[in-house]
Amino acid sequence: MQLYLVTLMKEIKVANNLIEVGKTYDRLPEEAPKKGAPTTLEANGHWVKWMEGARRGEWVALEMSPIDNYNVKSRFRNRCWRLNKQYAKQFQFSTRTVGEDIVMFGRRR
Repeated sequence: MQLYLVTLMKEIKVANNLIEVGKTYDRLPEEAPKKGAPTTLEANGHWVKWMEGARRGEWVALEMSPIDNYNVKSRFRNRCWRLNKQYAKQFQFSTRTVGEDIVMFGRRR
């Protein structure tokens, strides 16, 4: 619906600049600031420092939590699965159950 409205108006307001459809520009406009929640690695920037500080291929324990219910285990495993998809070229993530705790590990590739 918005795309239809934009083509009818023939202009888009982006970061206080008026952009007209069909007009040529010398430079691309500045991108609007990123909105939304930070990614897992943005929120936990210290993880990246720890992994980059370790030797290549060396696993680093990033987070540990007691397994009080199945949700904790699922949360850690889903997080690892998602991070492995997003950062497949830079990092690798895995979980292990150690005693009564679940531990999330990460390493540089």
